[in-house]
Amino acid sequence: MRIGQVIRYPASKSVKEVVDGLQNWYFLTAPPPGSNWPKAMLDSGINTSAMTKSSRIPYLALRSSPHRFGSRETPWEDIHRPDQGYSRYFGDAKPGNKGAADYLGNQRMLDAYIQQQGDRSSRLDSPPVLIFEAVEEGGREKGQFVFHGLAVISRAELVVQSEPKGGRGTFPNYVFELAHLDLAPENETLDWSWINDRRDSAKSALDALSSAPQSWKTWVENGSIGNLRRSVITRGVVTEKMQRPANNTEELKLLKAIYSHYQGRQHRFEGLAEFVIQQIFEDRGIEFKPGWITQGSGDGGFDFVGSVDLDPVGKIRASRQVLLGQAKCEKLDRPTNGLHIARLAARLRRGWLGAYVTTSWFSMPVQREILTDRYPVVLVDGLRLSEEIRKHLTDTGKELHQLLGRLDSEYEHRLGFGDPETVLTM
Repeated sequence: MRIGQVIRYPASKSVKEVVDGLQNWYFLTAPPPGSNWPKAMLDSGINTSAMTKSSRIPYLALRSSPHRFGSRETPWEDIHRPDQGYSRYFGDAKPGNKGAADYLGNQRMLDAYIQQQGDRSSRLDSPPVLIFEAVEEGGREKGQFVFHGLAVISRAELVVQSEPKGGRGTFPNYVFELAHLDLAPENETLDWSWINDRRDSAKSALDALSSAPQSWKTWVENGSIGNLRRSVITRGVVTEKMQRPANNTEELKLLKAIYSHYQGRQHRFEGLAEFVIQQIFEDRGIEFKPGWITQGSGDGGFDFVGSVDLDPVGKIRASRQVLLGQAKCEKLDRPTNGLHIARLAARLRRGWLGAYVTTSWFSMPVQREILTDRYPVVLVDGLRLSEEIRKHLTDTGKELHQLLGRLDSEYEHRLGFGDPETVLTM
């Protein structure tokens, strides 16, 4: 079954390949011929197949039913973001007198979580978690699911929930966070023969591992999710090479000269960073008004303050917003620190923009995080910085030392402090 595939789960347990135009669950999960194993079912929130002679739990299949959210049976709302490799799934506890760990599904998830946090032998034996969500299809509200992928449990937390629909009581339950594993080497497809190998009591967990997806094998070996997490946020993500000037180019000479100029006085790079941001906006017809440059210490997570106006000729000035900028004069061959970007993003209030200017470059994980969280931050890498400066020097006929000298002479007069909102009144 393929990630994103809608699968029919018919009332009839026929193993026909296609039912109502969709591939049939019972066909896709059919046991090996002659095995006489019970069919795999997906009737509960937390499912597994009936046990074979082995005590090993072959898999756990989670089923979310959005049409039931808010009911007594399903008073919580699960979150599935397969493209970002993340799910948040509430366990099967319900209002009543039982404890959260007394429900079978929660017991199995907790046991699996403990196994998956253990050593290699424990991880090898632990059940993979398969994630499904009910969807409407062909006018039917029920009877089909979309496959979200393969996951491991990254966190288990005991929470207290309120009873749904006017209930005044509360009850404990577990919520599980899951990391979806990358299935790109398998063309985003899970081969059910691996699950059948895990169901087969004649095969050891190590025997079954041979048919597992590559990401599962790697996770079993090292126990770390790391870059195994599924992510399809690749559009707009660029390589290191695309962010650094090529050898023997004017851009590289400029960038090296800029880096050298600010050695021992990196705080003054903030003036150049603000200048570049102003060039970028104004070249595109967007009005940018500089505010002030923050003091070298205690800058609060940003280095300069300005404002942008998307409609400078409008009578009602509602299109003007604060911009907070961060400037980092860093070694050219190392990526910038993602913590600095996160710190900048944390300072942004509703409607504000951010700008981050560096002489280095942005790693792919940092880019993906920014795209995933939709931070409104303009990112300027070393190559773009040098391109903008070269364009300005060409247009004005100035030399680099003249531009940097002017910005340095203005630096002390530009220092300021205050609530960034006040830049809108300047």
